[in-house]
Amino acid sequence: MGIFGFLKGNKPKEDKGEMYYRMSLNHNEHEREYLEKSAELGNRHGKAGLARYYLEHFPKDTEKMRRAAQLMEEAEAQGAMIDREKLAKIYENLGDNNSALESRLKLAEAGDAKAQLAVAYAYESGEDGISIDYEKARFWYEKAMEQNGAAAHNNMALLYLNGRGVKKDEKKALELMQKAAELGSAAACSNLAWKYYNGEPPCPRDDTKALEYAKLGTEKGNARCRYVLALINGEGRGVPQDLSAAIDILETLVKEKYEDAEKAYDKYSTMFKEWQKAGFEARYKEIYPMIENEPKRALELFKKLASDGYRGAIDGVRAAERRLAEIADDMFEKAKAANDEKGMREAADNDSPKGCLHYLNEARKMAREAAYERKITLTDDELCKLSRYYWVCAANGVKPSPEDMDMLLIVISVRGEQLIDSGDRKTAIKLLDRFGDFNDPFCQYLLAKAYDDGSWAGEDKALAVLEKMMQNPKINDGMYDGIRRSAQENIDIIYYNKSIRDMR
Repeated sequence: MGIFGFLKGNKPKEDKGEMYYRMSLNHNEHEREYLEKSAELGNRHGKAGLARYYLEHFPKDTEKMRRAAQLMEEAEAQGAMIDREKLAKIYENLGDNNSALESRLKLAEAGDAKAQLAVAYAYESGEDGISIDYEKARFWYEKAMEQNGAAAHNNMALLYLNGRGVKKDEKKALELMQKAAELGSAAACSNLAWKYYNGEPPCPRDDTKALEYAKLGTEKGNARCRYVLALINGEGRGVPQDLSAAIDILETLVKEKYEDAEKAYDKYSTMFKEWQKAGFEARYKEIYPMIENEPKRALELFKKLASDGYRGAIDGVRAAERRLAEIADDMFEKAKAANDEKGMREAADNDSPKGCLHYLNEARKMAREAAYERKITLTDDELCKLSRYYWVCAANGVKPSPEDMDMLLIVISVRGEQLIDSGDRKTAIKLLDRFGDFNDPFCQYLLAKAYDDGSWAGEDKALAVLEKMMQNPKINDGMYDGIRRSAQENIDIIYYNKSIRDMR
């Protein structure tokens, strides 16, 4: 057969198997299909690849794990360099820990540090089906330590601490544990932080070192290091006591369901509340004498104390406000006696209950003239202040009667309507909104009218005010029939406009 005839002959099955294996590497969506074809053709790489695929995608499928183990063994028999760690995991999924250990032993013997650590731990802990052998555990930990394995140093330290497979040696245990921490073992940091904090072997009690290792382990995210750091802050050992910091750490640990965190959290939270209360009470006593001569400053401090969570501070707030009211009332009386209008107004602006009541009554007296002659002598700014004057009086138990307030609201509604008619909607809104809490239907109706400037935003604001007005119990009084009907008509129109707007 000529050379061209030879090349056209059928490829060996092994070559096709290799082809399918290589195709599986570049086609994720057909990976399993190509691996299965490769394995069926007896390709060693295809068998190892299919075993790996089953491990990654079907770790809990016993049949597939059995098949994966068989494929790995066949691939190795055919000369493939298999991943022994994956084979060990396959055996573990099958519950065959001895076979898993045998697989890792071959890796460990070849110098794999992770395998050496895993083998050592298996002999130390005596996993299901594996006999505890501390001598072998020591041997393999030492092998891993030769490669600067951090975990191996930490675990070897525990063997020396407990005299397992070696002569008990606390000094050696401490040296190895510290070396493990230097190499980056979070578990070693955890052991050292806890043992230095509690004075447990191989560590003497040392708050400074406990803090050092707790911080180091906290940087690595270790939960027990964070717990020790919380205890150090909570007890103030080696650092100024910081209950707030302890609580913050423990709150996170409680969410993570760390053992003992909730108990410590409750303890420090109770301590913090007691400490806070004692501090609040001392501060309250310190501020209270200031009320006589520095009532404004005392009021600021009491309000700060209240915002910090001390409920008792409200009594100080009230006492300071009463003192300020007394001072302002005295200022008002002196100005009134001297016919000093400017001084009287200043006293009212400084929350003099007597001054505020005086100007509320003066405004009330304008109701008849405002209603019939549309005449109001107060400025818009002075009218706006009347709302605050009312609340000052109310806080001091001298507020006007409901009948007097009705007269005052007539003045406000007349002025509001005048402003709207003149086109000054901004000032009308400012004035009428100040009296929104008084639930006067006339004022509410006029506020809605002021908002409705023809814009969509204005309509929305007007609608909100009108709907609130329709919920006002006063609106059912016969004197409000006219504005009630008008309000309903406007509500219907606005909703109609909104429906047209939504269709666009």
